[in-house]
Amino acid sequence: MIRVFQFVLLVYSFFVASFAYANAQDELQAVQTAMQQAYEAGSLNEAYNIATTHAFELEGYPLFDLYYGLITLGLQKYAEAQFAFERLVAQYPDQGRLRLEYARTLFHLQHYQQASEQLRYVLDSDPPEGVQENINTFLDTIQKRQRAHFAQWSGLLDVGGGVDSNINSATDLETVSNILLSDSSRSTESSFWSARTGLNYKYPFNQKHALNIGFDSQHKYNEEINDYDYDILQLEASWKISGVNRQFEWGLSYLHMLLDGAAYQSVTGAFGRWRQQWHSNFLTQLSIGYVDKVYDTSVELDSTQPSLNLTFLMPIHQATHSFVIFYQSDQADDNDFDERMRDYAGLAYQYGRTISRSLSFFVGAAYNVSRYQDENSLFLETRSDDSAQVLVGGKWNMSEHLSLHLESTYLDSKSNIEIYEYDRNRSELKIRWEF
Repeated sequence: MIRVFQFVLLVYSFFVASFAYANAQDELQAVQTAMQQAYEAGSLNEAYNIATTHAFELEGYPLFDLYYGLITLGLQKYAEAQFAFERLVAQYPDQGRLRLEYARTLFHLQHYQQASEQLRYVLDSDPPEGVQENINTFLDTIQKRQRAHFAQWSGLLDVGGGVDSNINSATDLETVSNILLSDSSRSTESSFWSARTGLNYKYPFNQKHALNIGFDSQHKYNEEINDYDYDILQLEASWKISGVNRQFEWGLSYLHMLLDGAAYQSVTGAFGRWRQQWHSNFLTQLSIGYVDKVYDTSVELDSTQPSLNLTFLMPIHQATHSFVIFYQSDQADDNDFDERMRDYAGLAYQYGRTISRSLSFFVGAAYNVSRYQDENSLFLETRSDDSAQVLVGGKWNMSEHLSLHLESTYLDSKSNIEIYEYDRNRSELKIRWEF
């Protein structure tokens, strides 16, 4: 009798367990379907609420963990994503996709060594060529981030040459308002040589705070006429505070410019920058600045200039889209010269794409408006300019430190005062060494 009772109890327990398991499976399927639909619709917060409501009983189920990891990764809740992908990698060690998502999570948590290990594990499994290129790019980025935690020098040297159709940004008209223009007042075409050097020192006090000091010099020498040869020297010092998804920087700058070997302009300024990564495919940078400009030979141009710049950056796969909105305003030191001062605003867009580890290109366009602040004393009109610009370029990485750059721009500037209308085409080929 006891054995019969035990058998009946065992059968009953089996059916109860089976029923409970079936209910659990139904619940799991319903939750996963709801999470998946919300995730694929881009409703990450809704998907996250569904996941956290059922996390206690459903954590450990592979499909739940996968969507939970992707959702929290998209919401930049990297610590939660880490636990989900850890469980998945432990269960499915040969699934490269899971290791790549785990590596991405570790990267955002600044666990660079662990992220590298996961990426190299996938690389050793000989994935498709496109995946290998992405992993190598990711490993390069990690290496740069790791170096950023140590005091370091970096720099570049550019040497190049090209053709500039209008080195003085002047009209090509022979007469304006029945006035015969001199050759120096008209557009001048010239081939040119250029050089640039840059040097930067970064000293990190810890993972968040760092001091940056930069030096930059630019030089251009025209073959046809030397009046517009220039030399620019620039110094910049800034303090940078970096977080997982944001970065603040503020500092001071100084610029000195020589025109045809003679002192022309000095610019002293202060600036602030805020960079925020909202999503893996969306970043913004807000920059504000204030400079004081002093001219050695044209005191009527002495002025201060506040500026505002907002950049939207969207890296998507091998391409990058950038949008820029900017504004500047000249404030004359002497109000008698307001006719030389302007308010300046514009929009710019650039598309860049990496073709391979050694080749990349970009195309872009910009539109600017300039509105001067007082009537021109010679033409008795308040000057108003509009300009459009297109640019295209490419880069060939010949080695880790050496690259070849080709760039070309075309600018068309219109004005309500005829003499200020001009167009300009500039093309340059240069070689760059970076260290």
